Amino acid sequence: MDPIGSILRKEMTSVFNFIIEHQILEIYTVNRKRYGSPKINMALKEYGTNISLKRTQRIMRKLGIRSIIIKKYRPTSSKYKVAEKVNVIKRNFSTTSLSNGLAHKKNNWIFYVKIYGYSIDLTGS
Repeated sequence: MDPIGSILRKEMTSVFNFIIEHQILEIYTVNRKRYGSPKINMALKEYGTNISLKRTQRIMRKLGIRSIIIKKYRPTSSKYKVAEKVNVIKRNFSTTSLSNGLAHKKNNWIFYVKIYGYSIDLTGS
């Protein structure tokens, strides 16, 4: 292989990497640091720069940038039963028969629930 050709190839690659790094940083900052490597790679393709996802990941790792990730809340199952708490508010939700109702006052609204067999009536005033 020609030594001058390999030197030129290395120089061209480093210049191309420099341009790609600036494009990646621009996409990253414009999108408020939310974009990860897949979305940045798609945005680069829209710009006309077609590089692989692995190369995008490698350059992002070199630049030290990562997407801001907000993980979804996933409740875990509890092995232990929750202990019954003390009734501090002292509300009584028990009824003596099905025709009795429950009332609750919140923000100047009174909610009254009346249970008829298996159907529930909810009125608010």
